Amino acid sequence: MCLIPLFSYSNSKSIDFGKLSIYKNRRAKYPVGINVHAFGPGGVSGLSVDWFIVPKINFEFGAGLNDLKTFRPSYFAGGKYHFFGNTISNTTFYLGLFDKLTVDSEVNFDNTLYVPFGLQRIKKSKLTWNIEVAYTYNLLSYKSQVWGAFKLGYRFNRFDKKKKKPNK
Repeated sequence: MCLIPLFSYSNSKSIDFGKLSIYKNRRAKYPVGINVHAFGPGGVSGLSVDWFIVPKINFEFGAGLNDLKTFRPSYFAGGKYHFFGNTISNTTFYLGLFDKLTVDSEVNFDNTLYVPFGLQRIKKSKLTWNIEVAYTYNLLSYKSQVWGAFKLGYRFNRFDKKKKKPNK
C-alpha cells in the first residue's frame, strides 16, 4: 500500500471574490430596467419597466400597440422566475406569467394570459436583451396561440453610490 501525502501551500493573501465586480450578480447590482419590445405581451411593439425584487424574481409592467393599423393600445403586468438568478452567470433562463389587457374601444376590451419561456443576458455595459417564446390564451374568446418577443433594454442601479468628499 502506497500513501501519498498531500501538501497544500497557502499564501497569506487571499482573494475575496465578493469584492471583485466581475463576480457580482448583475441582477442584484442593477435591479431596475427599461425595455423596448418587438412583439411580446404588449403586442407588435411596446415599452416596459422591470424590477428584480430578488435576483430570481422579476416584476414587469408596460404598454404597447397591439395592431399597427388600428393603433389599439394594450397594457400588461406580470412576473418572471429566473432559474439561475442567484448565480454569477449573466445569462439566465426564465418562465413567466403576464396578464394583458387590450382596449378595442371605450367599452370593449380583450384579456389575455401570456406565459413566456425565455433567455435574458445582462452585459457589463448594463445593456440587456431577452428572447422568448410564449403561450397566449385569450380569456374571452378561449383561443390560444404561440407568440414570442425580442427585448432590448438598459439596467439601472437603485442605490447610486455618491462619492464621498475628502475631509480637510
